[in-house]
Amino acid sequence: MDVAQRLIDQGYRSYMTGFSALDKYYGLESAGIFSLAAEADLVGISSLFDEVSFPSIGEADIMVEVRNTNTRYLIQTLEQGDVPVGRLRHTSFWFDFTRRAYQDPLGIYPDLRKPGILEIPDFTEWDAYSPWAIAADAAVLVSRYGFIVDEAGTERLSLLVGMQAPLMAPMEQQLLIRRLCSSREPAAGFKVLDRCGFIDTHWPLIAAMKGVEQDKDFHPEGDVWNHTLETFSHLKQTDLAVFLALLLHDCGKAFASPSGKNRFDRHAQIGAARGRRFLHNLEFSESVIEQVVFLVREHMIPSLISRLPVYRTERVMDNPGFPDLLEVYRCDVSSAFYGLDGYYKACEVYRRYMKHKRNPYRESDGQRRRYG
Repeated sequence: MDVAQRLIDQGYRSYMTGFSALDKYYGLESAGIFSLAAEADLVGISSLFDEVSFPSIGEADIMVEVRNTNTRYLIQTLEQGDVPVGRLRHTSFWFDFTRRAYQDPLGIYPDLRKPGILEIPDFTEWDAYSPWAIAADAAVLVSRYGFIVDEAGTERLSLLVGMQAPLMAPMEQQLLIRRLCSSREPAAGFKVLDRCGFIDTHWPLIAAMKGVEQDKDFHPEGDVWNHTLETFSHLKQTDLAVFLALLLHDCGKAFASPSGKNRFDRHAQIGAARGRRFLHNLEFSESVIEQVVFLVREHMIPSLISRLPVYRTERVMDNPGFPDLLEVYRCDVSSAFYGLDGYYKACEVYRRYMKHKRNPYRESDGQRRRYG
C-alpha cells in the first residue's frame, strides 16, 4: 500500500519529511517507518485507510499501519500553505511530491554532503518539543547519517534533559529503537543517548548493564553494556527481532546470582522475562515480542548444541526462529574472544538435523527409523 500515492490521488499536497526524506536523499532503506506530511485534516486522512490510529506523538497526528507487516506511516497534518518543520535543523528538510524536488529552507545541503558536528539548539524553555525528543533525533542523526555530537553538544543535551520534562511516549521510544536498528552505527546513537541521560531515565533495564563486569579473558571489550554495543557491529543485515535480541540478550546478567562456577546463573531466562516486559511497555507487537523472547531465552543453546543429544535440542531447532538464533549467537561470539568455531559447529548440527528431518528413513538424530 503506497500511502503517499493515495494522499496525492485524493488531491492532498503531500511531502516526505524528516528522516524519511534524509533516507531518500542518501538512498538508504527505511526502518519500516515513513514520515509524511499532508495539507489535510484528520477526518479526511483517516477515512482513506483501515489501520489508522492517533498516537499522540510529537512527529505525527495519524499513524497508518500496513497489515501483516512492521511498516508504519506517520502523517503530520498541515494547514494549507504551511510547510513541515523538524525538531532539529537537519530534520527540517523534505521532499515535495508535487514538485518532485527536495526543499531545503535552512540550507543543510552542504552538511548532508559531508556530515559534521551536529548543531544542538540552546533552548531555555520548551513550547513545542520535549528535550527528550531532541536527544532522540540527535542520536538517530549520529547513528544513521554520520553526524557528530561533540562535547559542547553533549553538555547542551545533558542540560536540556535535566529540565524534568515528561518522558517520551512509549510509541516514540519504539520508533527510536527501530530507527537505530536499521542505522549504519547503532552503537553511536546509543552512546549519545547514554551520555545525555536518556537511557538512565527511560530504559533502566538497559542502564543496568553498565558496570556489570565479565571475565576479561573472554570479554576484553568490557562490561555487559560495552559487549552489547559491540554485537551490533557484527550484524550483516537489518532484522528487528535479531537486533532487539542482541540489545536484550544479556540484560538478565545484572539481576542474576552466581551458582557454582556460573557467575550469571539463569541469566537468559531472567533476561527473557524482563525483556518481555520492556518490549510490552514500548508497545511492540505480540509477534515481535514472542520472537525476541525466544531468542533471548535460548541464546546459550547454540554454544552447547554440538555436545547435547538431539532429543535435548530438537525443540529449539524446530522453532522457525532458529536461524535467527544462530545469527544472534554469531554476533555474540564475534564481539568477544570466543572465536567462531562454536558457531560453525552449531550450523553443522542444524544442517544435519534438518537433513535427517526430511529423510523418511531416518530419525531426527540420524539413526535408522524402525518400522513395525
